[in-house]
Amino acid sequence: MVLGFSRRDMVRDLVTYLPALALILVPARVPRLSLGDTMILVYAWTFASVTSLGEPCMVNCPRYARFLLLIVEMCLCLSVAFASPKVKWATDSFNGTKTAKISLTVFGRPGTQFVNVDLVGLAPSKRYFVRVEYTGVDWLFIPSGDTLYLKADDVLLPLSGTGSSDSRNTFDTDPYGVQKSSKPIHVREVALYEVTLDQIRKIAAADLIQYRLVGKNQTITSGVFKNPEFKTFLEQAIPVIESDPPNSSK
Repeated sequence: MVLGFSRRDMVRDLVTYLPALALILVPARVPRLSLGDTMILVYAWTFASVTSLGEPCMVNCPRYARFLLLIVEMCLCLSVAFASPKVKWATDSFNGTKTAKISLTVFGRPGTQFVNVDLVGLAPSKRYFVRVEYTGVDWLFIPSGDTLYLKADDVLLPLSGTGSSDSRNTFDTDPYGVQKSSKPIHVREVALYEVTLDQIRKIAAADLIQYRLVGKNQTITSGVFKNPEFKTFLEQAIPVIESDPPNSSK
């Protein structure tokens, strides 16, 4: 025993918290690991370690069973970070419009502001958009024009949109969806930026990507992310959208 802690307690704490700390400090080094993925992975790993290494709910299980459970849960946690990005499809039952969407990234300051970025494709119109959804405690007031900048490797690509003037609202939950009993009231803004197929190809060819969202009140710049999402969209969604004939809508 050292300062009231057994060797078993020390090993359990090291296994529980050191990987979580490493994931928080170096999220950009792990493929496909955004802010949201990092938090999910940290919470899942902590839960898996604590329950598997001898907390009361697992104390009656044999030691080998607890460590086997830890290994299984560790594999599930790592799959969150290393899973390939997926394209989600939806079809409008009224007009037959097909929508393909992939989540690109989440960035901002935890607890105060989040920027969710999606890439969306529409068929049969063959139009593509980068959709930005901002939530925070202060307005951005995203204007029309070149207000979203993508830095693909060393190439700067300004994207032009119509701004968020038609898509602004307030709500009394924080960005995690937890009900707030007092102010500040949170705000939400949504802006769309149409992109061409050529721009998507240029961005998909880059290994690293960085985002900057410009509002009248403030500017938010992301960290540098690995870039598998544009490549996945280019390979999985665009061939379907481009091959869909205009008269395919019902």
